[in-house]
Amino acid sequence: MLSNLRNRILQVQNGCYDLDSLSVIPASVSVSDPATGLRMEGLLYHIDDNRICFARSDTSAIAVQVSFRVMPYRLGAALFRIDTVQLTRIEDRVIGGVTYNPYAQAPDGPLNFGGLDYNGSFARGLSLGNSQDLVLNSSFNLQMAGKLGDGIEILAAITDENIPLQPEGNTRQLREFDRVFVQLSKDKGRLIAGDYDLLRPNSYFMNYFKRLQGLSFRIESDDKGMGVWGGDAGLAISRGQFARNQIQQQEGNQGPYRLRGSQGELFIIVLAGTEKVWLDGKLMERGIETDYIIDYNRGEITFTNRRLITKDSRIIVEFEYADQSYLRSLYAFNAEYRRDNTRFYANVYNQQDSRTSTGLNPLTPEQRSILREAGDDLRSALSSSIDTVPEFLPFRAQYRLVDTLAVCGLRDTVLVFSTDPVEARFTARFSFVGPGRGNYALDPGTVANERVYRWVEPDPLSCMPRGDFEPVIQLSAPQQQQLFTLGGEHRFSKQSALRTEFALSRKDLNRFSTLDSEDDIGGAFFTSFRHRIPLSRAGGFSRRPPKSQTEDFSRRDTSTWRLDIDAAYEWLQRNFKPLNPYRDPEFLRDWSL
Repeated sequence: MLSNLRNRILQVQNGCYDLDSLSVIPASVSVSDPATGLRMEGLLYHIDDNRICFARSDTSAIAVQVSFRVMPYRLGAALFRIDTVQLTRIEDRVIGGVTYNPYAQAPDGPLNFGGLDYNGSFARGLSLGNSQDLVLNSSFNLQMAGKLGDGIEILAAITDENIPLQPEGNTRQLREFDRVFVQLSKDKGRLIAGDYDLLRPNSYFMNYFKRLQGLSFRIESDDKGMGVWGGDAGLAISRGQFARNQIQQQEGNQGPYRLRGSQGELFIIVLAGTEKVWLDGKLMERGIETDYIIDYNRGEITFTNRRLITKDSRIIVEFEYADQSYLRSLYAFNAEYRRDNTRFYANVYNQQDSRTSTGLNPLTPEQRSILREAGDDLRSALSSSIDTVPEFLPFRAQYRLVDTLAVCGLRDTVLVFSTDPVEARFTARFSFVGPGRGNYALDPGTVANERVYRWVEPDPLSCMPRGDFEPVIQLSAPQQQQLFTLGGEHRFSKQSALRTEFALSRKDLNRFSTLDSEDDIGGAFFTSFRHRIPLSRAGGFSRRPPKSQTEDFSRRDTSTWRLDIDAAYEWLQRNFKPLNPYRDPEFLRDWSL
């Protein structure tokens, strides 16, 4: 049989203790010593529903055994007839209040996010055929916006594809296929996590546009008579490297024109949406119905019939491209203070490559030693590409090593193409080093599955090489680039303003080496003064155009005429290295530099 008798052993001091989830019958309570079982007389306590409260002068805890009986229900349980979740607070009335709708339905959907609005899709699929294996396709897309509570708002867009593809560059708006973006904001603070764009701050020397993966934080204060201050901070992994190309155009050729990396790389992947294209000094728009289209995966740009390319066209393209040699981290900080007509700002930017290579070919200890001794002259950072294979592979172009005594008394060991399974145990990657700078040339007469190179004897008179290739690979070194700017601006009136900025740059072309570091740091200074002089006459003029060429033009309206005076001075130290070009693309041409 079920009994309502309960026994509890408590370590009590002053205060109240829960006995049970049901109401306790006060007359059934008995407090005794758990060791002897004798009732403890003189111990002051009282029962409050399902709790027992003790009143003791001694602060040390004692052990007591409480025996009691409970009711089959809870007398002190809270009861309500109105669901407080359905209460809606009214904020637009003089006297605050709430409205109640007992017939309101909970939001539909498999997930109830309360005040959040969300939509998206999740898909899994299988594809197969007579010429392919079973393939699992995955797709996820989610958009979310709303309030989380306590004034925190969320904005999120998450997409995930099992095959990360870049969008096609033939439309003005791009659709990202593999992107994570989450933004949390409260009052004047904002936190972004995932994929985001880092834009150029309000600075003269500091210019960048970065596609990043990481965190970004923005905060701004209220104006309480002491001015407004704000700041941005970002910590992320940079996905690309900046490059600017001045394309050599051809008469009547609309493209495609291939883009190259900052080090002359031929085969690059351009990051979608990072390009800026100027044609004859005018910024172009992407789109098959506008000015140009671009293939990001192949790094090629083609102009539409709307923009005809001639031999006199000037084409400049700025973009970011994927560089997977080293893991590149980045942090940036921007701070600004504004009060009345005065503004001060400071910007910090740091981007550096990890010393650990993350490419397909990690660096060997010998290659690290070559980079340490090369300093900033990376043209001499060449590593031998000759490798030994354990066995003969008929589908590879393999060589044997032959000692030779060339002209001018030069003795060398050269590679000779061979199909002998015993001697042909060497392979090599040949790099183009320039006409007359290598000892090997392409051998078109040899038939093989790969390109075959042959050794070319040096010139018998000058003893100089006569080939174009060498069995070496060009090593790339991890770099670090920093830029610090400090500036201010003051407006004397609506027509006059003075601006000044100082900049300090540091660029280390080889983080492995301490050589050639004396030219890493450089400074710059910029100041400008702008003044606007209105040319309108008092009382205004008629907006009516002149009836004839002989009518006085002074009667025309000149209320919008003005004279702008802009004087600027810029000083650059020889070793100053900006992040990206900060002047107009046509600056050098405009000033015949």
